[in-house]
Amino acid sequence: MWTFLSRQFRIFALGFIVASAIALFILVDTTDVLITLAAGAGGGIVLAVVLNWLERRFPEQPPPSNPGG
Repeated sequence: MWTFLSRQFRIFALGFIVASAIALFILVDTTDVLITLAAGAGGGIVLAVVLNWLERRFPEQPPPSNPGG
C-alpha cells in the first residue's frame, strides 16, 4: 500500500510542478521566469559541486567496532 501511495504522490507532485510552471509562463513575463530558472539551476550546480568536493575531502568511514561492549 505504501508503494502505491508513494507512486501516486510522485505523480501528483510532477503534475503540480508542470502545471505551476505553465501557469508561471502564462501569468508572469517569460524573461523573468527564465532568469529565475537559470538562477535556480546555477545554485543547484554550485551546491552539487560543493557537496561532491566535501564528500571527496571527508570520505565516509564506518564507525569503529566495539569489541568489549
